[in-house]
Amino acid sequence: MSQILFVSAEVAPYSKAGGLADVAGGLPPALKAYKYNATNLSPLYGSINCQKFKLKETTISGTVYLGKDAYLYKIWSNDDESHWFVHNDEFFGRNGIYTDARGEGFPDNNLRFFFFQKVAVDLIKRAHINPKVVHCNDHHTALIPLMLKAVNENAATLLTVHNFQYQGWFSSDEFGLLTQDEQNLINPVATQHYNAMELGLHYAHHVNTVSPNYAKEILEIPDWSFGLFDKIQSIKDKFSGILNGVDYSYWNPQYDSHIEHRFDVENTFGKKLNKAALQVHCSWPVAPDTAVIGNISRLVDAKGYPLIIDILPDLMELDVQFVFLGTGMEAIQNKLREFANAYPKKIAYFNGYDEPFAHLIEAGADLFLMPSAFEPCGLNQIYSLKYGTLPIVHETGGLADTVENWDGETGTGFSFNQHNSQALLETIVRAIQTYQDKKSREKLIQNAMKKDFSWSFAAKKYAALYKSLES
Repeated sequence: MSQILFVSAEVAPYSKAGGLADVAGGLPPALKAYKYNATNLSPLYGSINCQKFKLKETTISGTVYLGKDAYLYKIWSNDDESHWFVHNDEFFGRNGIYTDARGEGFPDNNLRFFFFQKVAVDLIKRAHINPKVVHCNDHHTALIPLMLKAVNENAATLLTVHNFQYQGWFSSDEFGLLTQDEQNLINPVATQHYNAMELGLHYAHHVNTVSPNYAKEILEIPDWSFGLFDKIQSIKDKFSGILNGVDYSYWNPQYDSHIEHRFDVENTFGKKLNKAALQVHCSWPVAPDTAVIGNISRLVDAKGYPLIIDILPDLMELDVQFVFLGTGMEAIQNKLREFANAYPKKIAYFNGYDEPFAHLIEAGADLFLMPSAFEPCGLNQIYSLKYGTLPIVHETGGLADTVENWDGETGTGFSFNQHNSQALLETIVRAIQTYQDKKSREKLIQNAMKKDFSWSFAAKKYAALYKSLES
């Protein structure tokens, strides 16, 4: 088997802040069917329960430099050594991945991920691992192609961009922590101060993003690349989109260990029981005929919360209940709390991320709300389909690639084209009305649950891409 080093700032089930973790946890195992053996490299955060996951310290250790300062690392691994973890308490011993308990980014994030990337390069340079392809993910690992070039390592590099909004800007002082050879490679490329994503786009042998439609939008809509439009145009010959898959051994109501009442497409009765359990959890009346709408997301404007907040008062006139799970911008948190306090029998807001509760929302809600302004891929709408929880989405990026708008005969969910409050309101009303029609609801649920977005499809495409990079 050819060796792949898959480098990611987070990986499920060990560490998770968003969908990147699910991709890092799901894609590498699926590659084995296509004769690729992937080792996953990620930080050993203080929040990871080493005892629970049976992680152990290996004999691999080393030293890397940021400027004149030396930093030690040790490598831990899981039982089968498919996952390697970089141990350094100074950078990763804290509980947060990117942010503190208030949702504020750690001020030393650039140093933390400079260190992480240098460890990845050091492991290759010292032949602890000999990958044919180094698969980097987002700006936290986007400097690895440049760093490998600076030390004359020839492994092919792939950079997967999960969201162009987050680019890893760093200062001139931080630039000074890199080696002279690295600086010499940066200076001819950097156009807007120092931007890890821009450098990754330039030096990676191939760049892809996480859905075909998002790749198309990035090439066509300047604002969505957040200042990198010209750079992306210049590399479009090495740029593509591959739709993410999902792990159906984990996100599947037939096997889900997080829910009490399991069900499948042949027998959906358990979904009604999960709905009742969800309503009890939210301290609501158990109302089988009331449409329950779930939402699980980072609380940021790009996820459509300004639109949601604008129309919630209108929606309170309908027979509907909303459950929100997530953390993020304080202003959005406060608004959701206000609505939950004002309408306690119709709105519930839970701050943070709770994995078992996320599964209960997917299993118990009737509809899933995901009105993102843009969405590179999105995973929750795909999970929702498998649980028969009909997505309500803005027709963009991966949402457009995965959710087919119900036209009265065919479809798997509800979508709208113009990203504004009125369009969202009309779509939610249409979804509720459709839900209340038993025949349409049952047809939609069957359509949704039969869709297959397993990792095998994405892994096959990644394997073909790796092969092209090796040659």
